[in-house]
Amino acid sequence: MRFELPTANEELMAYVPSLMDMLGSRWSKRIDQLDSEQRRSPSLWKIVADYHWLEMAIEDCARIRRGLADLPEANPSIGAALRFVAGIIEVRNRVSARGQNELDGRLRNGLKSDSGFASLYLEVEIALKLMTAGYDVTFADLEKSGRHDLDFRIGGFVGEVECKSISVDSGRRIRRRDFYRLMASLEPMIVANERGVPGVVVVTLEGRLSPNEASSARLSAAIGEMLRKGGPRRTTGKGYRVEWRDYGECFDTELPADGQSMYRLCVEVFGANVHVAGALSPRTCLLVMRSEREDDTSKPWLEAMRKAATQLSSDRPGFIVVQFQDLATEDLLLRHLRRRAGLLSYALFGHYGAHHVNATLMCGYGTLVAGKEDYGVPAFGVPNPKPRYPVDSSLASPFLEGISDADFADALGLPRPQEDISNIPF
Repeated sequence: MRFELPTANEELMAYVPSLMDMLGSRWSKRIDQLDSEQRRSPSLWKIVADYHWLEMAIEDCARIRRGLADLPEANPSIGAALRFVAGIIEVRNRVSARGQNELDGRLRNGLKSDSGFASLYLEVEIALKLMTAGYDVTFADLEKSGRHDLDFRIGGFVGEVECKSISVDSGRRIRRRDFYRLMASLEPMIVANERGVPGVVVVTLEGRLSPNEASSARLSAAIGEMLRKGGPRRTTGKGYRVEWRDYGECFDTELPADGQSMYRLCVEVFGANVHVAGALSPRTCLLVMRSEREDDTSKPWLEAMRKAATQLSSDRPGFIVVQFQDLATEDLLLRHLRRRAGLLSYALFGHYGAHHVNATLMCGYGTLVAGKEDYGVPAFGVPNPKPRYPVDSSLASPFLEGISDADFADALGLPRPQEDISNIPF
């Protein structure tokens, strides 16, 4: 299949009612649930914002369509949501009855999933990218013609794509969702800070933050006791210790003016894998949580690519797209991320023998960048230096044709890197 979507948001709005009709009452129930959760506390709002921004943006589009809100002039989330909705409707109109049933099931599962529509969003976005570049696309997984997600062809060339969406919590000792749920129960005490002086509650876990309600309740009670007037400065429990530290014990600078600056300061003091929440005020109380065991986000990344390689047929050029749900646009220019992508991809190609994979591509969830007429999804790739099926870059241009780091930074509207971050010796 191949189709072109309108580029104007006003025209894309016409697709919204069709999706609402497809999902029916399931949609309204899910949105009511998410809306209720995000209104309960700032911490629960953060969960919805991180994991379910696409669903909420689609609901905003539905409200705009019904005349209950105005269409913003430039809003990447609205643009992403409208492209996704329009892509879903156009794909559904073109696949077989079997494909329609599979797609409907994916949508229903997305409404119940902790990660929402993330994986389906990636497949649709890559398909749209390929169609825009002139390829005919088949949704192989929906049609059950293959184990991979997409086939793309132009002339006599055919390639395969498998998409993997990696959760923000993969490989992390402290899952963001569990941390913010704990914070929701502590918010009143943190804001009140009965100790009356600025300080930091430092929670150090032996391993992971347990989602178990009983375990979470014990930790919450220990933190709450420490926040009371005259509370202890240190307490321990099964798998954790909690300490009160006066602000001056941790930081030798004035209070930062915003949350991001405070987070960066906490990373410098407590380490890269900390989670931070709290109130910024003259009597500031921050909660910092860390684990004695380091995160290992490389393992799920490599496992996802290895699984993707097995889902490709091995009979023709294959490409793997990895979407990171916590990746910001500016992160695409980080040298350490590029280096890790190269190391893991080369391990996939060489050590694990995925010679049929011609390249891996890395992108973020919803990291859209506005172009002159449309939105683009920025990504960087790692080509296989010795693929089983050599392909001229012009035949698979969305995966193999590159630009300089300077031009990439300019397209993202970010400062140019001071060095060539794409040429990394291993």
